[in-house]
Amino acid sequence: MRVLLVRHGENPANVHHILSFRKADFRLTARGREQAVRLRSVLALGPETRYWASPLRRARHTAGLLAPYGTAIEIMEELRELDVGLLDGSGKAVDRQTYYQVIEAWRSGRAQTRFPGGEDLFDATARLRFALRHIVSSTSEATAVVVGHGGLFTEGLLQLLDPAGRSAFQAAWEPRWLNCEAAEFSAGCDDAGEVNLTWRGWLGRTHDTTATPTQDQEQRYE
Repeated sequence: MRVLLVRHGENPANVHHILSFRKADFRLTARGREQAVRLRSVLALGPETRYWASPLRRARHTAGLLAPYGTAIEIMEELRELDVGLLDGSGKAVDRQTYYQVIEAWRSGRAQTRFPGGEDLFDATARLRFALRHIVSSTSEATAVVVGHGGLFTEGLLQLLDPAGRSAFQAAWEPRWLNCEAAEFSAGCDDAGEVNLTWRGWLGRTHDTTATPTQDQEQRYE
């Protein structure tokens, strides 16, 4: 089957540089709504599509704009963004620096490094693995659209993909996953029930030509 992992559209956390992961919860800005509508036209999704979303408002709002009016959006708790614990809701530069230090530790192989009062990479990867396994195993439709968050998607995929897929995804993703970009995968479950993902590419990759480099950098995950 075809799986599209979609990062939500712009929300106030992106604009005001707030670490917004679980408690701080925003709907989309006007620009974010425009991004979602633009992506909908790029994806050209048919009636055989099933939609899933994180419970956070910005993800649910995006999914609602991607899906035809009246379509059921299935909410999964496991698709929530990374749990940054005590950093959540902060707009302080020092807290954003702590966030990036944890991400750097994960990328350096220290998966047990934990956000203050939050989760480590093992926790985050387990959540994404569970969500994808459930979606793929329970979806008979040809396409699953999964709307969530750049942090969980990026860090989890870097753990779940095989070396070749990880290399292809990382080369395509660097340096950031922008709002309302969709990563396309072919997916299936093996005999043990584990999900196998094959990287296909980006959809909507050039959707936003108005963002400045500074904005892009600050919008990396929130």
